[in-house]
Amino acid sequence: MTLSPPGKLIMIGSAITRRPRRVALAGNPNVGKSSIYNLLTGLRQKVTNYPGTTVEKVIGKMTASGSTIDVVDLPGAYSLLADSPDEAIARDEVLGRIPGEPPPDVIVIAVDAANLERNLVLATQILDSGRPCVVALNQTDLAVVQGVHINVDELSRRLGVAVIPTNGRTGQGRDALVAAILAGGRKAPKLEIEWPAAVLETADALGPWFSARYGGASRAAGALARSLTSEAEATEFVATLEREGSNADAIAKFTSARERLAGRGVDVAMTAAQARYVAIEKITAASVRRDEARSDWRARLDGVLLHPVSGSITLIAVFAFIQS
Repeated sequence: MTLSPPGKLIMIGSAITRRPRRVALAGNPNVGKSSIYNLLTGLRQKVTNYPGTTVEKVIGKMTASGSTIDVVDLPGAYSLLADSPDEAIARDEVLGRIPGEPPPDVIVIAVDAANLERNLVLATQILDSGRPCVVALNQTDLAVVQGVHINVDELSRRLGVAVIPTNGRTGQGRDALVAAILAGGRKAPKLEIEWPAAVLETADALGPWFSARYGGASRAAGALARSLTSEAEATEFVATLEREGSNADAIAKFTSARERLAGRGVDVAMTAAQARYVAIEKITAASVRRDEARSDWRARLDGVLLHPVSGSITLIAVFAFIQS
């Protein structure tokens, strides 16, 4: 590999890539994201606020192979369908919408190995954005303690990007993660989602209006199904069409199609979430194994602690012990 300053072309194996200058670190709250950030930057950071908000902006410097790369630690988020200022900032950084700021060259998505299915909601949304990504599979040691074993190669194959096991406390995976970042990450294929019939019918009807854009009506229908059922993608799609000066009738057709779906009783946000969960379950079913004995033990414990009678008795006993 030939070393060069940020932004210059370098050789990775037999491929030529451009050295990243800005990396965004994204993930759910409480997945050990801060430990990965510290692992990459060594606590060399600058904390400010995003303009016009009270949301903190944390930027550190990562030095690797003789060059320095900005690492932006994004606020924790559960979805790109923003429900809070923190999630809105995370979404806009991922999509390169922050005024005056360059888009990230690579996005590192931190996921908790013990709660992979839940974390993959945000992760797959980011992967669907088309940005070059790397997945940091964090806290794998805790997952093993809980009886969760992940086939990293299978998970990487199904997500379409590099998956690097990491541990912010011990430093495990730092070199591999840095190497994946320097290689420029990878753009993942769109998550394969099975949409409800109403969504597919609407997308098929819209297909001819956007066939030139996607190289055919059938391809257009597949892409439009996502935009119809995702507020974030719908907003981005319409904004892109407007910037390109697309036919106003086509934009109106798309907007009214989403309204008709809602009129048919289709909750587009819930539909998108449910369809995504089904696709994620297929990924985890193929790449995650759980020790049955430990799962059964935890299930029995939950059965006692969460039971309306035995759970209440346990809670009273704990309070009595604390006060004694």
